[in-house]
Amino acid sequence: MMECFAVRGTLAEEHDRFKTLVETRPEVAAAEMRRGAMLVAYARDGDLENLDKALAVVREGGDTVLFWFACQMAQEAASRGRVEVLRYMHERGLRIVDQPPLDELLTHVAETHDHVSDDAVAVTTFLVREVGVVASKQRRADWLSALHIACRRGTFELAEALVSLGADVNAVARDDVMPLHCVDAYGAAAPEDSATAERLRRLLEDRGARRTWRRDVSPVVSATTPQRKSPPTTIEEEEKQEEQEVSSADEEVDSPESSPRGGLVFGTEVQQ
Repeated sequence: MMECFAVRGTLAEEHDRFKTLVETRPEVAAAEMRRGAMLVAYARDGDLENLDKALAVVREGGDTVLFWFACQMAQEAASRGRVEVLRYMHERGLRIVDQPPLDELLTHVAETHDHVSDDAVAVTTFLVREVGVVASKQRRADWLSALHIACRRGTFELAEALVSLGADVNAVARDDVMPLHCVDAYGAAAPEDSATAERLRRLLEDRGARRTWRRDVSPVVSATTPQRKSPPTTIEEEEKQEEQEVSSADEEVDSPESSPRGGLVFGTEVQQ
């Protein structure tokens, strides 16, 4: 089976070859553009029969599809749940796992599918189980994973599928955003759908999800240590509270007589 979607050389080299083609043989370059647009349309519609016929010309000429068009085909197929098209392309040389921008196809699926979409679950399952995409893959722009996005958009079925496929419920994105923060954001943005937000919250918390990646500071038992009255609700509040607790711990270490053990080891809880 010929690898019609294999990238020849680097993407920069492919770009340079096509630029040269435009300059030296513009009619051939125009035909290549028309063929690419046709292939994208077939992938979008899930028309495998005509897609295979069009690619027969590519195979006969010993050529490959321009990667730019291959990316558009994969993204269109993924957005519309065309698992059969993605499998067809993958079997014919399309690299997804380690080839930008296709290595972020999982987050693309999470961004483009509707709130209730069996197609999104099917595509996600195919990408993880058959292609080998890591369920917790985070995109470069903001480090969001597909689970972050599913939680932010309130797509419970997709979030549930991602968790079952091994997605990290405590993945940390830019600005320390974690999936539970995305659930909170969805709940605030869509109060009419609080039931979905609660289901998402339970889904994550049942698997150990937290709202911070930081290790909890062990409390120092002392008559002078203020007790936490309520949990922090934002990352900024938590950081401020942890700084106060660490400061209190330092003060206790400097005063051995205030501890029944005559001193403290940081991070060790004192037993009463």
